[in-house]
Amino acid sequence: MPKVLTTAAQIKCSHQGTVSVPSAGQSVLQVDGNSVLVLGDLVGKSIAGCTLTPSQSTKPCTTTTSMIVGDAQTMEAGGLAVLLETAQGLTDSTPPGTWSIQDAGQSSVEAT
Repeated sequence: MPKVLTTAAQIKCSHQGTVSVPSAGQSVLQVDGNSVLVLGDLVGKSIAGCTLTPSQSTKPCTTTTSMIVGDAQTMEAGGLAVLLETAQGLTDSTPPGTWSIQDAGQSSVEAT
């Protein structure tokens, strides 16, 4: 089973930029002292350090724009589905880039 994401998660764009995870959208569930991320927490987050070289036809990632997969079907926190280490989404780069989880931020709680 995939691990549940916390605010200690490490998330990168497809060009190795770092997605910021400043806070969780709920405060009832924590793992190892870090709040668990829920549906909506990874949309609109800033991205720093994207290595896509800007040109007339390219634009580096600066923000996450959506989440495609990765919310739990069996676990909620604060009435929202928790996010899993399988989460992936799109960024605002040109051509469109993606983001994915490098580390869940904890190793003990899993969900489906």
